Amino acid sequence: MITNKKFLILPFPKEDEFILSYLLRLKKYNGYPSVISLIKIIFGENTKKINIVKGDFNKNIFSNFTELTYLEIDKLCLNKKNNEYYSVEYLIVCPLCLLERDYIPIGWYKRNTMCSIHSIPYISRCPHCDKLLKWETKKLEICFFCKTPIYLNIDKYIINHKDINNKNNLFIIYDYLYSHNLMDYRSSNKVMHSIKYLYNALMGCVNFLLNPEYIIRNEIRKIFIQINLKHHSNSVIEYDYFLYIFKIIKLIRNLSEDGLIIKRTLSKYVNINIIERIMNNYEIELFYFLTGDKRRINFDKEISLDLNNFSKIINNIDYSSIFLFVSTNLVELNESNEIYLNDFIFFCQKLSKKISKKDINKDFTYYIDLPDNIKLIIFDTLLTTPLRLYNFNYEDVFWKIKIDNFELEEIIGFSISSY
Repeated sequence: MITNKKFLILPFPKEDEFILSYLLRLKKYNGYPSVISLIKIIFGENTKKINIVKGDFNKNIFSNFTELTYLEIDKLCLNKKNNEYYSVEYLIVCPLCLLERDYIPIGWYKRNTMCSIHSIPYISRCPHCDKLLKWETKKLEICFFCKTPIYLNIDKYIINHKDINNKNNLFIIYDYLYSHNLMDYRSSNKVMHSIKYLYNALMGCVNFLLNPEYIIRNEIRKIFIQINLKHHSNSVIEYDYFLYIFKIIKLIRNLSEDGLIIKRTLSKYVNINIIERIMNNYEIELFYFLTGDKRRINFDKEISLDLNNFSKIINNIDYSSIFLFVSTNLVELNESNEIYLNDFIFFCQKLSKKISKKDINKDFTYYIDLPDNIKLIIFDTLLTTPLRLYNFNYEDVFWKIKIDNFELEEIIGFSISSY
């Protein structure tokens, strides 16, 4: 530490220190009441903390007060790190690390990471009252609002799973599931760094990584059954289908070893040769695909579904019933008892009906709520009767399919409400 005419004591910045942390220590050593008051002493009234964080301030003035070089000042700020780091003025911390050090590293502000020492997500809200952590608190490890140590009972939020090679992979999965509306735990921005939310969301990602079956199955089922309202053509659905496959493979590639479990699940629904080809030549295959060169992927012959997978996609109708239904109503199976993708898409198109205004006031029953024997009756008659599946919400496919009660009762011969 040194002294100058501006401040009685000038601490040296730590090697990896965040600029607001440095100002906090400068405030402490020189007896100022808050970081804000210190900023006003240095810059006057018009400089905000967020400008300090981003390095958007007069560095010449700052250097005169702190005797730091421009290079040393830049190293403290997030001015060139905005894509990798959260550019925010509040605290982001590992509660357990706070017990072991007297400053805040800039690395704690890096996006999509958790503490490598304690396996806990970095947080910006008090685990007890959920208020934002403030720099103005007397001790960083004590919440300004509820006065509770933020490390108290924090061990229950530790994410420690032996089957995960890299815990930061969970954030890659989180981003993927969140961006595709597949995350059960959703959040508004104001609680984005709540430890309770992050723990539940990341544990959901652990479950997906270890057992990705449910989400992959439902997403593929959604794409199969979806009918594009503008272009009723197979190529539209094929495009969506393969784009989803590319996205999943990109996720697998980003996860490295952890992605092998997801790859195995995906191979249950997609020809493994296609997965391997895209995995090994991802950029080239994606280019050909996005530019419409279908010579690289033979839609008609390479993609097929065995009846077990067909059964899963249709919503777990038993195998024998599917075999009977397919063989009598759909197409001939190939020599491996598989259904080609185009045939399956055509089948799904025939089942679906575009919703219209006049349909909104009808009485409907959710398909998923029907007894299994009624489901079998429906599938046995779908292609030979006026009965159609009305889809109000394409996000969940069969879970949100509704059936017109009048049409249903004509088929089964009795009122479904009295069943």
